[in-house]
Amino acid sequence: MNCRTLFVLLALASPLTNAQSQRVTKIASVRQLGPIGYRDPIGALSPDGKWLASVADTHLSIRPTEGGDSIALGTAETLKVQLAWLADGAHLAVLEVVPDSGVQWAVYSVADRTRTPLWAGRPTLIGHVADSQAGSDSEALPVRRLRDLAWSPDGRSVVGVVAGPHPQLWIVDVDGRNARVTTVDHLIGSPTWLPDSRRIACIMQTDAGPRVSLPCGDAPTSTWTQAVYGPLAFSPDGSVLYYASPNARGTLELWRRSLKDGSARQLTDFPRDTYAPTVARDGRVVFKTQTYATTIGVVASTGGPTRAVTSFLSETPTWNWTSTQLGVTYGNWRRVVDDERYPDISQDLGIVDLAGPLPATKVTAVVQASPSEDQSMCWSPNGRWIIFHSHQQHSDDIWLEPADRSLPPRQISAGGNETGWPRCSRDGRWIAFETTKSGPGGMRNRLFVIPINQETGETQPAQEVALDGAMGELEDAVWMPDGVHLALSTADPATNARALYVVSREGGPVSRVHEFESEQRYSGIGVSPDGGSVAFIAPAPNGVLQVFTVAVSGGAPRQITVDPIDKTQPAWSPDGKQIAFARWEYRVDFLMLAPEQRER
Repeated sequence: MNCRTLFVLLALASPLTNAQSQRVTKIASVRQLGPIGYRDPIGALSPDGKWLASVADTHLSIRPTEGGDSIALGTAETLKVQLAWLADGAHLAVLEVVPDSGVQWAVYSVADRTRTPLWAGRPTLIGHVADSQAGSDSEALPVRRLRDLAWSPDGRSVVGVVAGPHPQLWIVDVDGRNARVTTVDHLIGSPTWLPDSRRIACIMQTDAGPRVSLPCGDAPTSTWTQAVYGPLAFSPDGSVLYYASPNARGTLELWRRSLKDGSARQLTDFPRDTYAPTVARDGRVVFKTQTYATTIGVVASTGGPTRAVTSFLSETPTWNWTSTQLGVTYGNWRRVVDDERYPDISQDLGIVDLAGPLPATKVTAVVQASPSEDQSMCWSPNGRWIIFHSHQQHSDDIWLEPADRSLPPRQISAGGNETGWPRCSRDGRWIAFETTKSGPGGMRNRLFVIPINQETGETQPAQEVALDGAMGELEDAVWMPDGVHLALSTADPATNARALYVVSREGGPVSRVHEFESEQRYSGIGVSPDGGSVAFIAPAPNGVLQVFTVAVSGGAPRQITVDPIDKTQPAWSPDGKQIAFARWEYRVDFLMLAPEQRER
């Protein structure tokens, strides 16, 4: 979308007047690489307004707000999950997940591109209770536990929050010394300095929902009746607060509120979440809005044009063994609101019949619609049972229910963590799934199989399948037609390396099928009914993520899809003639709003 189109959309769809809409420009678009395992790219405007810093998964970059190419900082070896500018506008603090080291804060220099640990040589902070004498009631805190760091405008202090049963607000001198600690009664987040560098606002979780707490830690006043989602930002004179609040659809819109008279005004009206304001010293405001779409398509297994199956938000297709039905995950996943309520998110399970009118505008039948996440169903080969992943009843496990829904679902795995998609073997005797559990080598994604009687639905305890010689972390597993072997996809968490393997159900050495590179995580794989080929997702030469197939015996892969829309989650049809997959577009546009006239 170019800026001219953006202006027209804002003028037509937004509460902004036409004159106000002309103050909006798009300064960047940042792409994410898949709907699974990702969150929105994050961004922040430098205090002087010269740079936009952004993070997408493992990538950190800066770009001039007045135009120009982006500049990469660091390497794509660490997952980057939070971002904050230091007060000097020349350094960035980034919270990273470092392979084999865990979570840590690092500081990047814009000028010389170097990276150093935050408060190097001081991995632990010593704090004392706020308003008490230094040295009394002291406690130690590893720096890595701090979240939502924010530097005061005068550059003297840093604020962060610590989650837990007794949430805390930590205010630390900029050199890591002299920490003051305040324990609060409710969860807090998004601490934000007012321009005077003396007061801090934050978002507090209350019985009525998330509200602004000012000063942070105090109970929100009765005038805060809107639900508020962070980050927060203040105008340079401290008279206006910018924030996000959900509309009737549950997606976020950008708002401004006067701290003088309490009046509030909605600034945007977009189809997806619009939020995360940051403000420069000259009053320019940068915020972001999502483009997020996932639909199902099918293609002939020999290649060719894509046929659209759904027009509504849907993903993770699986085939009914004996009919023209596809099982899908669907729902208007509101990234921010649902994440706050996780695992109670808007993802449900339904069926789409390919024999009906296509593309379908809704599911033909609802399978599961619990308040929690329900995802990625499959059928038993005899069609009597549906197996799926769910968080219902505080689980993160695999559930089983009759396909006719004559009985309530029951949990058939236990103790799951980041549990993946279940798959049933063709002989109906086994269910495979992956989940993160401790064991040799620490916490890892591990493969399990559950014996099942598909006539009665009776199951036995899950059995782990050892994967000897597999590279990196397990991401997905599907059955080979013989019910004795499984095809696997794995990923090296420190690189873009991916691999496909075959392993026995009994476990042991893996047999390599293919190696490739891709940044997309949790792409899924499919196996042809004759067991001769594996379908997987990889970037084509033009960078678009497409469906490929490769022979289990090895050899060069073959590109199956060609349309210019990214793909994920391939699933081979039981007759071998088609491959279903999710098509998706997922990016964030960063928009800049020129300074408004100062309130009088």
